[in-house]
Amino acid sequence: MKWKRALAILVGVTVCGGLFILLLWEGKAIAPRGQPPFFLLLCELALFLAGLLIAAVSDAKSRKIPNAAPLFLLAAGLLKLVLVPSVIPTLFSSLLGAFLVGFPLLMLALFSHSIGGGDVKLAASAGLALGWLGSYLALLIGLAGFMLYGGMKHVGKRKAPEDTTAPAFPFAPAYAVGCAAVLIFSCVLRHSLIL
Repeated sequence: MKWKRALAILVGVTVCGGLFILLLWEGKAIAPRGQPPFFLLLCELALFLAGLLIAAVSDAKSRKIPNAAPLFLLAAGLLKLVLVPSVIPTLFSSLLGAFLVGFPLLMLALFSHSIGGGDVKLAASAGLALGWLGSYLALLIGLAGFMLYGGMKHVGKRKAPEDTTAPAFPFAPAYAVGCAAVLIFSCVLRHSLIL
């Protein structure tokens, strides 16, 4: 497993480095005044999407989210804070986003045990990267997808009368779809890659 992770990191660094060299060759890596370099925006986007992909695939396979996924999302959120010119409003929005999605899921994890700690860390770190409005919309889309998937799975399976345990459904794939949808819509609406 360690060699796969090292290979994924090597491929990511190679792709980002190749994009930077290509943009530098074209003369587009130098940012206009007041705009962050395009390469850093691509790195932020790559970190965010890599974290979501790691979490979704791992949760779908093993119902566990590795700590690398929230760390990638946290790095994307910190890079966002570095790239935006107005740090204080962005910091407030990011912290509020982490709290708005992290706190309700933390309460679910503590009191009803219906959600895991990895889901809480994933949602809070994605909230930090997306800000308060984006994280709230991503949570709503993710919960709608999660309920739809759970309903379809429940209807599709006929439970035996002696089976009283509820099946565990992965939350991260539905939440990753919600985050990706919010990211795509925000990029289209603002014509910008920044989260």
